[in-house]
Amino acid sequence: MSGFLGISCLASGLWMLLFPASWKVLVLEKICPERRPTWLVYVAGIGIVWSLATWGMYFGAPSLGTLVVTLFMTFGILKGGMILFRYEYFRAFVITLVDGSPKTLTWLQIGYFVLGAGLLLLSLVLS
Repeated sequence: MSGFLGISCLASGLWMLLFPASWKVLVLEKICPERRPTWLVYVAGIGIVWSLATWGMYFGAPSLGTLVVTLFMTFGILKGGMILFRYEYFRAFVITLVDGSPKTLTWLQIGYFVLGAGLLLLSLVLS
């Protein structure tokens, strides 16, 4: 699972870095429009269930790899909860990240890229 998460973080981090304008359009118009799309409710629910499942996997077979992935996936519970119950605040936060200072977006891109590389390395080392 950490390999999949690592590759997806690397890919999205590169996309944000290489094509920032198309990434902003995708985020602001397709993923977080003014009114919450119905599909986003289902995706958030699946994300919360998936995050809780990683806790079950950790308690079923505790290891450093599952702990790291579980802690990473726990952010999915927070994000999913915000999408489901406080969408206006979630959207305002996303707009602040995307339209705020370019320095903030650059650090987000770098963070995603480093996180992806770390998760991918974790999957290669611990597999």
